[in-house]
Amino acid sequence: MRCWINAESRTLVECLVAIIRLRNNPQALWLSELGSYLQGYDGYACSAPAGTKRVGKLLRSVKWTVGLIDRYLLDQADEEVKKLQTQGKRILCVWDGSVVEKAESEKSEGLCPVLSSKAKRRQRTKRGYVFNWPAVRPVRVMGMQWSAGLIAGMSGLPHLAVTRWWTTKGVFATKLRDAEEELLRVTVRKWGPLLVQVFDRGYASGYWLQVLEASIERGLSSAGAKIMCFSLRRAKKRNCGQSARGSGI
Repeated sequence: MRCWINAESRTLVECLVAIIRLRNNPQALWLSELGSYLQGYDGYACSAPAGTKRVGKLLRSVKWTVGLIDRYLLDQADEEVKKLQTQGKRILCVWDGSVVEKAESEKSEGLCPVLSSKAKRRQRTKRGYVFNWPAVRPVRVMGMQWSAGLIAGMSGLPHLAVTRWWTTKGVFATKLRDAEEELLRVTVRKWGPLLVQVFDRGYASGYWLQVLEASIERGLSSAGAKIMCFSLRRAKKRNCGQSARGSGI
């Protein structure tokens, strides 16, 4: 089998095996750890530095780009859309975002300030054990922003369709709404009115309502998108009302 694939392909397969075998999440993507787990299923590599060098060359290779991964995810999601359409089921496109915290990193490419959920959890008061005063401001650490859209039916497993890692600092700086609008346009061009777009209350803003209404005019959805726009308007009004009551207006 190995004689039919080149060295980079073999390294890629062995990296996938190493990620599955290495159960320690904080260290699973360290180059030194992956390098020590290469050489297939036989155990540790004879030389961890040599394996680390192979992984580094694979990541820096000019023979592949992130576009290949994006195309693969989109093709897999397209197959799921066709299957759900054949079965006559409702097709949902669920949008969400998250962050990856790199609290100790400073030189990595694409880093920017992100809200730390770990710091928030660790500051919680535990009745009878620990009391902490509520933080005046949320804790920010270095990390990366992530936005994605998932294709799902009313039952079954979701499929990741579009995803972007982005930052608010440096030469690759962008804004949250710009990144989300870019991904929305991909799904609109690919599937159009087949999808029912689903958003949480974090998307409830006047700008995003304008984006959705423009998508409806381009034929995004005759029913689903209008329902979601109505839900966003209602969520926005509710949030505004709560803000007004909280400020004593």
